Amino acid sequence: MPAIILGLTLSLMTSICLAQPIEFRDDMNRVVSLEAPAERIVALSHYAVDPLIEMGVTPVARGDVKFELTEKAEHIHAVSVRHGAGPNIEQVAALEADLIIVSIVHAGFVDSIEKATDVPVAVMDPTSLDDLTAEIRKLGTITGKEKLADSVAVEIESQIESVLANHADCDETVYALFGAPGSFFAFLPNTYLGAMIDDVGGVLVAPGEENKTYRGFSAFSIESALAADPDVILLISHMAPEPQLQMLNSIPGWTSLRAVKEGRVYTLAEHQFVSAPGTDPVGAYEKLISLLEEG
Repeated sequence: MPAIILGLTLSLMTSICLAQPIEFRDDMNRVVSLEAPAERIVALSHYAVDPLIEMGVTPVARGDVKFELTEKAEHIHAVSVRHGAGPNIEQVAALEADLIIVSIVHAGFVDSIEKATDVPVAVMDPTSLDDLTAEIRKLGTITGKEKLADSVAVEIESQIESVLANHADCDETVYALFGAPGSFFAFLPNTYLGAMIDDVGGVLVAPGEENKTYRGFSAFSIESALAADPDVILLISHMAPEPQLQMLNSIPGWTSLRAVKEGRVYTLAEHQFVSAPGTDPVGAYEKLISLLEEG
């Protein structure tokens, strides 16, 4: 067989192998089906952006987040995403993607996104370190880059294992708040931050029932904070933290909390501690440990 024909035959066989359908379950236990490994991914759940870049499958778009990005992520096309309205459908549809990945916050928009774009949508939003590395490996399955994904996950696991091995568990009680415009929500243990606090030996106060709209959060009440009187209060703000700290200080009873009186109210970066680990999961663990050990 002439070499050129043999080469074309092998190329065709390789393409056929790579084009095998893929089926997986997302974080809502929905079955997501792809005709072939995804090459054009719109990554609106931001945790996926940097792992995909490291796997050589740079997303065709990301959300227009306002927080710090890696240099490579900074150059990716951004589409408009709003908490109450979801992603801009027209912008997403124009990208001709193979797969759209959204966070749990936008799970309610999945059906409308799929209908408008005719593109499969997966809800993927890790809520613990184990979730994170499992989801990175799932990205490897989705893209046909299993070995690269595993190497990314193993590196994160080994680095964080080293960080945790080099510090003694603390037993600090922690009350963690997420500040949205005009309101506050309290983190529950089934969030990424809740899992991190548990990993380092802290105890996250569970202040109430889970909100029906926002998974992993309950409504904030000063009564629950006073009842817990935690060692540490963490505030992650969706806006500038100073006005929200002032708002908290104006709530009757807030300044009587032990953590407030002892100066142990800390603000954390949203992109490292909410539901996704951001660009530096190891640095996030180191930051949390340093704050809890200050007491």
